[in-house]
Amino acid sequence: MRIIKAALQALALAVAAVGIAASTGSDPDKDPQVAELLRDARYLVDSRNPAAAIPKCDAVINAYKTHYSSSKQKIFCARTSAEALGVLLKAAVDKNNAIVLSSTWSDAYFMKAYALQDNAPLSPEASRADDLGRARRGLGYVLVELGKLDEAEKEYQQCIAANPNDTKVKAELQYVREQKAKRRAR
Repeated sequence: MRIIKAALQALALAVAAVGIAASTGSDPDKDPQVAELLRDARYLVDSRNPAAAIPKCDAVINAYKTHYSSSKQKIFCARTSAEALGVLLKAAVDKNNAIVLSSTWSDAYFMKAYALQDNAPLSPEASRADDLGRARRGLGYVLVELGKLDEAEKEYQQCIAANPNDTKVKAELQYVREQKAKRRAR
């Protein structure tokens, strides 16, 4: 019953988030309702209710995906104006058409990964390892985007320890190691 209830909540929030973006044509990065969903998710995680946070994170993620899915620009998220400027300068040097959004989108992925990790014991036994692996992959992805390559590498190594056949994680781990080598070469 809990799983059905959580699935219905997730569906309702996803439809609401898509509805917000589609009906108003508004940019979720400027929509206070989207930011409020993420704040609610954070509160739920902090209140030890990670299962209820996941649908809210999904709603934020879906609002961004809906709005930016057809964008031809490379999209980055940044926490500070200095970080945004650095990303845009790098994009200009690389001759990429890019935009920088607030960290709300990436924070939603991070919060979802964190909630999934906390929620793993609530997952059915058959899918628990997959759920935890997915959560750690998501966390690793966000850490890469934040430039925290050492932390990302540790998350991906935990994923491989749990599932040595996960080709997605192996590719991400290889990417992290390549990025670390590039940093050292500079």
